[in-house]
Amino acid sequence: MFMSYAQTSVLKVIDDITNDKGVRALTEAERKPILNNIFVR
Repeated sequence: MFMSYAQTSVLKVIDDITNDKGVRALTEAERKPILNNIFVR
């Protein structure tokens, strides 16, 4: 649940910044989270 709220919040900020700056929006592939195995060193 936390990860979905965090992802939504980050995407909202990114959308706001890209709209303000006139930069192209992220594609659906770029919007997907990338979760690597955090326990591997």
